[in-house]
Amino acid sequence: MLTLHDAEGRLFFDAFGHFTPPADVDSVLRTGARRTVADEQGAEFRFVEPLRNAKPCQACHGSRDLLRGAIEIRLNTSLERAELARLQRANAVSGVATIVLVFILLAFGLHHTVIRPVQAIGSVADLVGAGQLDSTVDIRTRDEMGRLGRRVNEMVKGLRQKLELSKFVSHDTLVEVEATAGAVARGGERRRIAVVFSDIRGFTAFSESHEPEAVVAMLNRYLHAQAEVVVRHGGDIDKFVGDVIMARFTGPDMVLRASRAAVDMVAVVEALDSARAGAAGRAAVGVGVNVGDAILGAMGAEQRMDFTAIGDTVNIAARLCAAAGPGEVLVTEPVRGELLSVTELVLSALEPMHLKGKHEAVAVYRITSRRTVV
Repeated sequence: MLTLHDAEGRLFFDAFGHFTPPADVDSVLRTGARRTVADEQGAEFRFVEPLRNAKPCQACHGSRDLLRGAIEIRLNTSLERAELARLQRANAVSGVATIVLVFILLAFGLHHTVIRPVQAIGSVADLVGAGQLDSTVDIRTRDEMGRLGRRVNEMVKGLRQKLELSKFVSHDTLVEVEATAGAVARGGERRRIAVVFSDIRGFTAFSESHEPEAVVAMLNRYLHAQAEVVVRHGGDIDKFVGDVIMARFTGPDMVLRASRAAVDMVAVVEALDSARAGAAGRAAVGVGVNVGDAILGAMGAEQRMDFTAIGDTVNIAARLCAAAGPGEVLVTEPVRGELLSVTELVLSALEPMHLKGKHEAVAVYRITSRRTVV
């Protein structure tokens, strides 16, 4: 029996010993292929390298065996594994913190660049929808939201302009423009309408004795009061010509509504004039009412049209207005015929009048009073 030990007594070689090598070493000895193995717990890393019988070794050991043995190196990797786990946890925490920070920054950025501008635009849209056309979007950025805000402001500005322009045209004009998508063509159609003309008496004397600013203020008060009466009775202001109002009434009971409006226009002007007691230049209105067929439509030039009514019915109403005295309402026979069953309006016949443009005298009636109907 031959054994070989080193100086410390460790067994270095046993010629007759029989050993069972570890599986990894046995695999290298059988196949001659190196192996790298980590245990299941990851605490140890092993290298098994074949020890080949190289040519320099063959001089002593012969060339019969190409593989002399195997060298196994074991490395404890528990510390490295622990450090790796710590780094992984740190990376995970850092990643989560980064994601949270990114979301916070995105939320902050979205709030300032998208949410807050959209809320501002929405608030202005709500105010505009409620009729507050003086609202504007205060967004001064140069991005898409800024451009959208400026477009909304331009839209609101356009609505304000349209509203202001609508004050210069009649309601029927706006209806016609909307019905034709803005493509109003010149022309007209025959329609049965009731027409009311009102003219302020004493206006010339007032304008001669007052400054122009006072004249305009007085005229606006009187015209505004009469226009409110017309609208309240379902009429439409066709136009203002100086101190003259032309109004149209259509639909059911148009004659009755026009006549009521005429009487109330006289009353409202009398009330305004009474408030000016003692002022120089008394004022009242004379009113003419007629009903019949007229041509209603857009007339004028392509660049400047007027949506109005023309015809003999309109002319007679204007002539009656010119003939009416202060506080007087004159109507024609067709108007009287449709008011026969109305008890609240009292009419009296006048001498037939020769009106300008008519060959024969026209039967004329005066509305002398309006009873209160309960």
